[in-house]
Amino acid sequence: LAARLGAEVFAVEMVPSLRDAALEATRLNSSDVTVLPAQPSTVLSATDVGTFDVIVAEVFDTGLLGEGAAPIFRHARTLLRPGGVFVPARAAVFVQPLELDPLGSLGF
Repeated sequence: LAARLGAEVFAVEMVPSLRDAALEATRLNSSDVTVLPAQPSTVLSATDVGTFDVIVAEVFDTGLLGEGAAPIFRHARTLLRPGGVFVPARAAVFVQPLELDPLGSLGF
């Protein structure tokens, strides 16, 4: 939607199959979105891509900080313009205690 309204939009994806899906989705939707490959060793800099008014990141697992989220967010902040918005801006983890007999539940 942002690209259709004239915004310059970049997507960064580390997983090749998901990157291919993103490229196909942009093609099917005639969206002007630049899909960049990224690997854990890849570091985008402001000199490479500029800075952004809005950054949306989806790098969470069920524990919130897995998948290298903290370093990714720290780096992404260097690409955010002053006054820019980072989504998500905050998160919470809730815990539900439970008891499980793993061997019993598997029929042993």
